[in-house]
Amino acid sequence: MSSWRDIIRTIYPDMREFSVKVMGNSMFPTIKAGESVPVLMRDDIKFCIGDILVFRYKNEGFLIHRLLQKKGQIYYCKGDNSIRMESVGKENILGVANVQNDFLRTHEFMQASLKIAELSNFYKENNIDSLRSSLEFRQYWESFLR
Repeated sequence: MSSWRDIIRTIYPDMREFSVKVMGNSMFPTIKAGESVPVLMRDDIKFCIGDILVFRYKNEGFLIHRLLQKKGQIYYCKGDNSIRMESVGKENILGVANVQNDFLRTHEFMQASLKIAELSNFYKENNIDSLRSSLEFRQYWESFLR
C-alpha cells in the first residue's frame, strides 16, 4: 500500500513544501481557523514529540494536530484545543507543519494535553460534556489555551 506522501510524490516529484489552510479551531491558540500553514514534506523527516503533523485520519480527511506519543510505528496526535487522541500510522502522515512561535511546545503542556486525552476516554464512558466542565479541563484551558 502506498503512503499519501508517495502518491503526492508521484504526481508532484519535486514538491518539498506545501501550504494548508486550517478550517477549524482544534489547534487554537497555536493555529487559528483560516490561517495558512506551510508543511514540510521530506523523506528524511524524523517526527518528534511536539511536532505538529498533517495526516489523513480515517474518513475525516486531513488533520493538523500535535504529536504527543509514539509507540513503534503508531503516532498519537491531539489538537491543542481538542480532547480526542488520534492514532496514526506513519504511512498516513504527509509532513510537519512549520509553525512560527509555537509557545505550547513544552513538556508541561504536552503532559497536560495527554492527561486531557486520558480523561476523555473515561468521560466517553459516562458523559463527554462533563469533561469540559471538569476542574482538570478548566485548569488546562486557563493555563494554556486562554
